[in-house]
Amino acid sequence: MAAVSDVVPTETRGHEIRTADLVATALTRYAQAFATFGLMALVAAIFPAAAVIALRAADARPEIIVTVGSFAAAAAALALAGAMTAFIGRRLRATLPGVVATAVLVAPPFGAIGILHLAGIFIVPLLLAPLGLAPVAAGAGDGAGFAAVRRALTLCGQGGYRRSLVPCAITASFAAILFLAFGIALSPLGGRARVIATLIVWAAVAWPIAGLMLRSLYGALSGRLVVRLRI
Repeated sequence: MAAVSDVVPTETRGHEIRTADLVATALTRYAQAFATFGLMALVAAIFPAAAVIALRAADARPEIIVTVGSFAAAAAALALAGAMTAFIGRRLRATLPGVVATAVLVAPPFGAIGILHLAGIFIVPLLLAPLGLAPVAAGAGDGAGFAAVRRALTLCGQGGYRRSLVPCAITASFAAILFLAFGIALSPLGGRARVIATLIVWAAVAWPIAGLMLRSLYGALSGRLVVRLRI
C-alpha cells in the first residue's frame, strides 16, 4: 500500500470504501511494522505518563489529574497518528514539529471529556474525524496547526463526516475493548503494577492501530489512498 500523499491518482473515494477495507488496510500496515510502531507509541506515552506522575507528586486533585492526563494522552496518541503517517511517507523529520503542534491544538476537547471516564467512549467517535484527522494531515504534509484543522474539516464536509462515524466508532470501541482485555489479562499483578502494565501494553498496541485507522480514513476521504475494495 502506498503512502498517503505518495499514491498515484485514483478514482477511489471515501464513499466507495467500506469500513472493512479501512480496517484491513490499517491492520496490514500494522503487521508490517508492529515493533517499530509499538516503540513509537511507547515514546509518545512518556509525555502523558510524566504529566500524571508530576501531578501526583504535587498532590493535585483527582479531577485535575484525570483531565490533564486525558489531554496529554490524547495529544500523544494523535501525535503518534500523524508521526506514523509521516514515517510511512518518509517525511517524519520535516513534519514532526507541525504534527506535535497540531496534536496539542486539537487535544483539549478530548481532555475535557476525560472526566466522563468510560462514558466518554460515546463522545470520542464524534470528535475523531474533525479533530483526529488534523495531525494526520500534518503528517501527510498537508499543512500544520490551523491549516491542518481546516484540511480535516474540509474533508468532513459533503458527507465525509457521516461516512467517518462508523470507522471512528469502531476505532474507539476497539481501543476500549483492548484496554479492558489487557486489564483482565494482567489482573494477577494487582494494584498499581497492574494499572501501569495495562497502560503500557495498551498504548503499545491500541495507539498504533487507532492511528493507522485514522490514516486510512484520511486517505480514503481525500481520495489519495489506494485500498483493495471487496467485490
